[in-house]
Amino acid sequence: MKKNETYFQQSNGQLALFQPDFIRDADCTKDTPVIYGKPDTPIYGTGKRIRPRVPGRRDSKYMESILLEELLPLESYDLIILLISGGKDSIACYYKLLELGVPKQKIEFWHHDIDGGHPERKMDWRCTSSYIHAFSEAEQVPLRVS
Repeated sequence: MKKNETYFQQSNGQLALFQPDFIRDADCTKDTPVIYGKPDTPIYGTGKRIRPRVPGRRDSKYMESILLEELLPLESYDLIILLISGGKDSIACYYKLLELGVPKQKIEFWHHDIDGGHPERKMDWRCTSSYIHAFSEAEQVPLRVS
């Protein structure tokens, strides 16, 4: 055993590095049940404002000037632009918006294609552009690429 690793006892007596209810990323779908925590209650259409769970930065005049204490109620926005990279954070943000009750018709994906198909630039994975387009098509959410 490596130092600081935690092992879990399985029903067959074997030790495992992961908890029994551990789900691999490859097995996750949008229908995977929530194991830790709980889904948020939809708030779209209730007039509730979203406040950050962590206080914003106030370490400079600039950061102080752009700090939003809270967002307007989600239904007050004509369009919610989601900057999507294809990574787990932006995909999770999309599903969180749906969980909060935001209609897909109010969401638009924007992706900045850093490499732009240039053979010498290697910032994105080769599959990123195809993945973003396929995800947008599968979810039926408009995509803008810059």
